[in-house]
Amino acid sequence: MNQLEEWLFLAEADYNAALWMMKSENAPYHIVTYHLHQAVEKMMKAYLFCCNKEIPFSHDLRKLGAIIMKTNPELLIFRDNIIELDEYFPKIRYPYGDLIREEMAITCVRLATEVYRSIFSKVEQMLKH
Repeated sequence: MNQLEEWLFLAEADYNAALWMMKSENAPYHIVTYHLHQAVEKMMKAYLFCCNKEIPFSHDLRKLGAIIMKTNPELLIFRDNIIELDEYFPKIRYPYGDLIREEMAITCVRLATEVYRSIFSKVEQMLKH
């Protein structure tokens, strides 16, 4: 498996795990949100790899998004989604007393799905050329 295949495999695994957990009774919403964040992060890194850009060692979706949007301004439409998704990251990593509730997880699924699928389609387009 090459590096691109690995990024795509890991992104898909995180995305599918989040969707699977979301369907379960008593879903662990903080873990769902974590995997959605990871899926978007890894898909962004797959995109950067396809663009021959340096992949930063960062979990910061805003930072990754800024690099991607410079590479492809079409992806600017997802800026707000990326910012909102990134705001959930401290809540899922550290105990601040503000747990992820179901409606927050549903929002994260919607935001992450839009970003994930759009970036994936750009990766697929680049692979065809």
